[in-house]
This record gives sequence, structure tokens and C-alpha cells, in this order.
Amino acid sequence: MKFLLALQHTLELRILELAKVRELLELILLSAVSFLIPVFIGHPQVFVGIVVNTLIVRSALTMKSWKNLPTILLPSLGALVRGVLFGPFTSYLFFLIPVIWTGNFILTYLVKKLSRRSFLSVAVFSSVCKAAVIFAFTLMLVKVSVIPDLFLKSMGIIQVITALAGTTIALGVTKLELKSALSN
Repeated sequence: MKFLLALQHTLELRILELAKVRELLELILLSAVSFLIPVFIGHPQVFVGIVVNTLIVRSALTMKSWKNLPTILLPSLGALVRGVLFGPFTSYLFFLIPVIWTGNFILTYLVKKLSRRSFLSVAVFSSVCKAAVIFAFTLMLVKVSVIPDLFLKSMGIIQVITALAGTTIALGVTKLELKSALSN
């Protein structure tokens, strides 16, 4: 009997170790891809935005606290590094980075807090909140002549579209993954 208990304990430790390794690998993969997608692909903004928002929401659903920071912070730094997202206006992106980080944090926070609610309500509410915050701050920066008004479109309706699509994809994939894991 002692042997079986020791064996069970060893197996539980192995499973825990494997879960930690899987989480670390997912953290590394999400972080790398969230930075590299804007750097190497960059355009079209809608495609890149959907992929980035998918990664942000996936991180929110599978990672704990600080492990969400790379997917919140790295995509906008990748876009800045690329230097061509807005052509000659890329330097203005520097002023929007804290705004984008705030929007990404809001998306992450709301998805985490609302993840037990209906699929559609989580996707719509969290996406609209993210986009509203980013648009409001962008509008304020335009009004005080810090950035040109061409940013209003990309930081408004495009943010809603990309956040909604990315959130929907991440929620759907994660839901399917959980369903598959539970059925095995």
C-alpha cells in the first residue's frame, strides 16, 4: 500500500512538473509571437491586430497575473521596432504606447473576470471597453495636437474589429481545447 501511495505521489509530481513546463513553453511562445508578428508582418493592420488580440486573450485565459505582461506590452513595442506601421508617422506611435498598453490590460482584465459568462458578452464587452479607452485617449491626444487625426480610425473602429475577432478566436479555441481535454 505504501508503494502505491508513493507511486501516486510521484505521478502527481510529474503531472505538476509537466503542467509547469507546458505553461512556460506557452508563455515563451505567446511572448515571442506577440512581439514578432508586428515586427515581421506589420500589415495589414487588421490581420496583425486580430492575431495580437488573439494572443492577448489566449494569455488572459491560460496564464496567471504577471505572465500576461509580455502579451500586453510586446506587440506595441514590436510595431515601434518595425518602424513602418504608420510610415512617416511611426514616431507618433511612441505617444500611443501607454494608451495601447492600457487597452490591452483592460482586455486581459475583463476577459479574466468575465470568462465564466456567455461567450458573446465577454467578447463584445471586453473588446468595446478596450477600443473605447484607446480611442478616448487618442482623441484627447489629437485634440491637444500631440498626434495627427489619421490615428483616430486605426485607434477606433479598427480596434473594435480586431479585438472582437481576436477575442472570439481565442475564446473559441480555448473552449474547444478544454472540451477536448475533458472528453479524453
